[in-house]
Amino acid sequence: MERMLTAAAPYLRDQEIVSSVIGKGTEHPYANALVNAGFEVRFIKSLRGPVDWWRYAQVLRELKPDVLHVHSEADYVPAVLVARILQIPVVRTVHNVFEQHSLRRARRIVRSRIGDNFVSSIIAPSQDVAENESTYGRSLQVIPNWVDDKFFKLDRHPDPMTAVIVGNCSSIKNHEFVLAMLHELKFTVYHHGDEAGASATELQILDQLEDTGRLVFRGTAEPNSSLSKAQVYLMPSLREGMPVALMEALAAGVPALVSQSPGMNWTKGITGITRLSLDQPGEWLAALTDPATLPRPKRAESADFAASVGAQRYAEVYRKAFTA
Repeated sequence: MERMLTAAAPYLRDQEIVSSVIGKGTEHPYANALVNAGFEVRFIKSLRGPVDWWRYAQVLRELKPDVLHVHSEADYVPAVLVARILQIPVVRTVHNVFEQHSLRRARRIVRSRIGDNFVSSIIAPSQDVAENESTYGRSLQVIPNWVDDKFFKLDRHPDPMTAVIVGNCSSIKNHEFVLAMLHELKFTVYHHGDEAGASATELQILDQLEDTGRLVFRGTAEPNSSLSKAQVYLMPSLREGMPVALMEALAAGVPALVSQSPGMNWTKGITGITRLSLDQPGEWLAALTDPATLPRPKRAESADFAASVGAQRYAEVYRKAFTA
């Protein structure tokens, strides 16, 4: 989300929209980038109780926004209700295909029933997310996520048998599924993501790749350089929303192997994306045996993912909320 905001910053200004960001929590590693992009950034610790709600209300009173855009999932209801009390119109975005387990589903239904009454528009970044939310009785407008202009301009000089993985490590990202294959096939690997949530297996394979000199990037920096050099992008996730990292790979012209998982149906028919089942690891191995033969994305087809397009669409939503 933060990278999308910085990418859209000049286009939001073109739309005469002045933006602020309220960050929640105690660590904000992307705050300086947002400030440098022109955003006013404020912080609150949480929204878990009356004291936090009061502090949040104080920040809103100081900022005096014409429209509040809520991205938080767990704190959706207090974020919306405080804004309602202050008579601030609210726009909401749901960023992921959330699981349908009974207890979590019940909680989300309750939150939705309460919060949605006070929201002007609810946005989904993909049709997958919109369809999943319809099972909660919600009707969502789709505005795709977007990527920074620089990914459309990257010069590509891929090295043979090189792969890039982008995304903070977790069981949902399922990185070890492909890392084991890349190690077996002696790939050179670019691995972008916070490893705090990585499994022991993933960390072990990354260490092995590093020991053999075949892990040429490991960290959280932006993947520009890696996308210019990698032959294939990999996303074996168990579920997704509208992954910006994959969109960046498409905009850069990098062939992608992705899982046929919930939240990934939007990738059907897109040139340069090969969809594979996680139940068929042999298909992944076969595709990786000769990555030079994988279909390449057509950058022009990714134009809908441009930051200027996303900023314009959200500007229309904000104006509608403000004038309602």
